[in-house]
Amino acid sequence: MSDPDDDDDSTEDSSSSEDDDTPNIDQGFAINTRVFMADGSTKRIKKIQPGEYVLGPDRLPRLVVGTDAGYSPMIQVRELSQNVAHLPDDFFGLVTFSCTPKQALRLATAQHQGVHVGHDDKNRLHRVDFRKLKRVQGALIVVGSHENFRDSLPNARQEAEAFTRNRSKDVIYWTLPVDRHYLVSVAVQLQTYHLTAALDFETGRLRYHALKSGFKDEMGMLEKLAYIWGTWIGDGDSTWAKIAVNRKDKEQIARIGEVCFDLGLAAHLYELSEKEKAIGNLGGQVGITSRVHNRRNYFMIFLRRLGLGKSGAKYVPRWLRKESISVREHFLAGLIDSDGCREQQRRPFRAPITTVYPKIAEGVFVLARSLGIPHSVSYRPAWIHGDRARQQVFRIKLQPCSALTNILSLCAVDTKWQSAPLTFARHHIEYRYGTFCQEVVSAVHKLPDLPPELPLNPDETTALVHQLDYPTLALLAKRYHNFGHSHKQIRESLGVSSTITSAYFSNKRNDKKLENFMRAQVSEKLPIEEIRRLVLLTRNPSRHHAVALSLDPATDGLFVLGNNAVVTSKKQVSF
Repeated sequence: MSDPDDDDDSTEDSSSSEDDDTPNIDQGFAINTRVFMADGSTKRIKKIQPGEYVLGPDRLPRLVVGTDAGYSPMIQVRELSQNVAHLPDDFFGLVTFSCTPKQALRLATAQHQGVHVGHDDKNRLHRVDFRKLKRVQGALIVVGSHENFRDSLPNARQEAEAFTRNRSKDVIYWTLPVDRHYLVSVAVQLQTYHLTAALDFETGRLRYHALKSGFKDEMGMLEKLAYIWGTWIGDGDSTWAKIAVNRKDKEQIARIGEVCFDLGLAAHLYELSEKEKAIGNLGGQVGITSRVHNRRNYFMIFLRRLGLGKSGAKYVPRWLRKESISVREHFLAGLIDSDGCREQQRRPFRAPITTVYPKIAEGVFVLARSLGIPHSVSYRPAWIHGDRARQQVFRIKLQPCSALTNILSLCAVDTKWQSAPLTFARHHIEYRYGTFCQEVVSAVHKLPDLPPELPLNPDETTALVHQLDYPTLALLAKRYHNFGHSHKQIRESLGVSSTITSAYFSNKRNDKKLENFMRAQVSEKLPIEEIRRLVLLTRNPSRHHAVALSLDPATDGLFVLGNNAVVTSKKQVSF
């Protein structure tokens, strides 16, 4: 189900490559990449003009002083998340955008994962390893470093531990062109993330739909409507204003009744049949009807205005990320009350949300990112085996932070409620990322199904396969579901751990055994014509239309894409 009220945030460049005499561009983004403007709208980068204001990561406007257009090969930057290798290709909740190879990315490297203290008995000193910025081949990158505290100094151990504690709190923010990532060590890459920005808008679209549906413009109306809407998205009947509940969750049933009453609605808990009572069924349904006009159910009208209220038509609209923070928090609180949980055995608490609807999973991803809540997704595909079937399942985990705790404080169910945080901060979200040749990504997605048999030409095939890089092999593994091998089978046959296997197929870390295994699978099962085409695309990528923005040189030069990614503008010389 698409969102009829929101702009498409696609970052794909549909333009074709041009002749060799067209101008080149070093830094820039695909022409259809959407950018957040200062007023909360999004606009394709090719339509942005000097004098307009884009949004900065600190939620303040940035003046555009110039634009530059040209042609360049394109690199696709993609978010990597838990089980991302198994997500369907049409899952758009993850951050993806296309840029030129020399476009600088805004990165963050956490010190706490790389700082540790050890003792060198031979040299009689305490050594603290940490990360720092250093210029390497003209690029400023994060490298490993160390500080020594000799035993001959008084309190050497205490000094080393104090140094470690102070360094562990640091986060190194830096920029690096995409084509210079090869300079960064694997250890640093595993601790380095790309940034997305939290949003703070109030566009009024929810208010518009609510008033058109018949709700009164009263204080707190939008938050109450958002809560009941989120509850319905989680456990509501997709064709009617009914919400499935557990009769033990009396707090949730009471909250639904109170919210409906304040909105001019009535909530009715359906009685169990004698048979259901006899077997101890705790399930139930709350029906929402109009309290004022018997024939006008404002909530049902509201759902239908959004394209909901139809069989299987459930989604979270992308424009909800541009509503007030309070509205988004109440929506997620209702969703957690109905379709989520709080992991009691973990402190601090996490809040997983499980759904069978991909558009709900994508919407939760977008909302969490807009509120500055770290998150991850795991995916279990659907399968049919004889007369047994299982639906696809998405499980989104909202990670511990003060922003999540604030949402849990709005929940009604006692087992999900948590007191509001004493201190509150809404930070940028850091996510792992991978870089891919854009044309190779498109070509892999368009590859046909594997043929049953292939003519053997081992020498030429092997030579070609060894020219494929690791990201391309990871894409092929995802496209063909590891060529029919489960992760367990691969682990047992190669003798590698589950951590290494998961990291490899999520494009987070290469492994020689797995790489050789994948090269062997590609050689045996992929037609040589397709392998040759992928090699040629990697060597000679076509040039595509790109646009770069130049921002006011008095600012930091950062702005926010339509998918919340924080990116850098073209370097501008001060006037």
